[in-house]
Amino acid sequence: MDTAVGCSPLIKSFQLSLIADGLKPHTISCYIRDVERFLNYFGKSDPLLVTPDDTREFVSWMQSERSAKTVHESQLAIRRFYKFLVREGEV
Repeated sequence: MDTAVGCSPLIKSFQLSLIADGLKPHTISCYIRDVERFLNYFGKSDPLLVTPDDTREFVSWMQSERSAKTVHESQLAIRRFYKFLVREGEV
């Protein structure tokens, strides 16, 4: 799995959480890819360093590069990732 530097344990935990939630393998793969793309865009190894302004910048970039459906799906993955971090006490 190609993960942002230093994020591997959080990404792996998120992946396990998605499996436990009963998501299909394809959906899990897409969520992981979207979260990795998001974190790699900033080159930040700690997802807690990503600010709301960073997120808006990423979404704006995505809107210029991808379809509306892809942007929406990426936002769902990112939102679910941060909800996971809150639930796990990382945030």
